[in-house]
Amino acid sequence: MPWLIAFISAFLFGIATPFSKALLNEVHPFLLAALFYLGAALILLPKTVNLHVRSPIPKLTASDLWNLLGSLFFGGMVGPVLLLFGLRMTPATNASLLLNLETPATAMLAYLFFKENIGRRTAISNLGIVLAGVLLTFEGTSVPGWGGVFIALACIAWGLDNNHTASIHNIDPVRCTFLKGITFGTVNLLIAWRIIPVWPSWERCGFALIIGAFSYGISIVLYIYSARELGAARSQMIFASAPFFGVIVSQLYLAEPFFIYQLIAALLMIGMFVILFKEKHSHIHRHAVLEHVHRHSHTDEHHQHLHEKRDEADGTHSHIHTHDPIIHGHSHHPDLHHRHEKD
Repeated sequence: MPWLIAFISAFLFGIATPFSKALLNEVHPFLLAALFYLGAALILLPKTVNLHVRSPIPKLTASDLWNLLGSLFFGGMVGPVLLLFGLRMTPATNASLLLNLETPATAMLAYLFFKENIGRRTAISNLGIVLAGVLLTFEGTSVPGWGGVFIALACIAWGLDNNHTASIHNIDPVRCTFLKGITFGTVNLLIAWRIIPVWPSWERCGFALIIGAFSYGISIVLYIYSARELGAARSQMIFASAPFFGVIVSQLYLAEPFFIYQLIAALLMIGMFVILFKEKHSHIHRHAVLEHVHRHSHTDEHHQHLHEKRDEADGTHSHIHTHDPIIHGHSHHPDLHHRHEKD
């Protein structure tokens, strides 16, 4: 199920690129970023209120607070603004493919700073994706375009966002995405209010809110669910299909031409993803005592705690629970339960 959720998330996010390209003809990047994230916050508001009534946010640890602030800043402010400024200067097809750089950025940052294991296959595939991204930044010329550079920097920002988000233990995906949307949607809106002399039509703004609701709201929630189950690096492998959805819509909606260098880059990226999917990770590892909250079921070795009522333990549910220390070996992803040191 986490794999399917990640693919749906990728589709919703991927189709945002060509629609964003069209909107940028009339909407300033700061305003468009604001509308995207406010749209996300609006669609998640009823669910967020309901969750808060039933289960207030637990007291945040220092680690959760740090990761939440990192996710809000890099994912809600830096990433989308850089992407939209870059998209202004580059074709939507190129921009869609360039977003695959988020995968190696996420994986390398996960390895360097977030204690995720990166095997040989992952390293090789990430290098291939980077090479394809370099090809795309040249946009068929001998000089790299600034649009591609901005989009590459946006991918690094989202790589940091992905890792911070996947490391949050005590805030559910819906509330995490709502906080990101309402916080930096408002910040970007205030910036736009100060610098934009003429605003676009209400129809354009409404369309941007709709795109934000699905491509930045629902999509991000689904991605967070998958990232917490699969780990940031592995969930990002699946999410990397998003740019290819963007390419398809760019051809159909914007009627953009497709060049040979774009085909070479796309084929190289697809080959690298095949290598990524074949990586496996298994070894003897130790789990320390851990208390957190997330959706889980009692079908694995990590969730054998007891409930006062037997029917409360049936199916998938969410509550604060404690993991006892255990030493065992099995194939696993770097999810919330496997943040052990690199080996």
